[in-house]
Amino acid sequence: MYIKWIVLCYLILFQSFFVYMNLKTKKKTGLPIKGENKEVKIAMILGGIIFTVVLISLFITNCYDVFIPLPFLHRGLLAILGCILLLISLIIGIISARELGNSWRVGILEDQETELVQTKIYKFCRNPYFLSYFIMFLAFFLIIPRIVLLLLVIASILYFHYMVKNEEKYLEKIHGARYIDYCKRVGRYLPRFNRND
Repeated sequence: MYIKWIVLCYLILFQSFFVYMNLKTKKKTGLPIKGENKEVKIAMILGGIIFTVVLISLFITNCYDVFIPLPFLHRGLLAILGCILLLISLIIGIISARELGNSWRVGILEDQETELVQTKIYKFCRNPYFLSYFIMFLAFFLIIPRIVLLLLVIASILYFHYMVKNEEKYLEKIHGARYIDYCKRVGRYLPRFNRND
């Protein structure tokens, strides 16, 4: 009963913070912060489709069968785990976006060189904001186990990973050896634990 309102509040908070970061960074830097490339557009479309499927599944009860439910996964504990993951996703997303500060960008902007942020959460993970999306997608599937949503989640994670790899090539081109060294020390999505440290 309350889960649909938790998900709705999450979506409002997550998207509001995204818009806030865009507006704040654009105002502070006076520069465009969103890349006008197809990768950004496709990612936004995929995210929008997932959000739409989630909202329809939760709030339009006569659409229950449309997205092909997986009844054996409809367990209260999985939905609660999904809600916990949404909270973790929100915390990681906000912390990582705030830590980027003026380096916040949506996609690659070839004509801009931003600072290489390696502090706080970025000491442990090179792409925590993308990680927050992956956690969010998994949470949505646990809360609303549907085949259509599972396929969208898999496609989105694979596509976002492709975007991350392109962004990392760009960062290596811009920051050179500093970025290569950073990649050796810090994992792409999860912390790297070096036993020699």
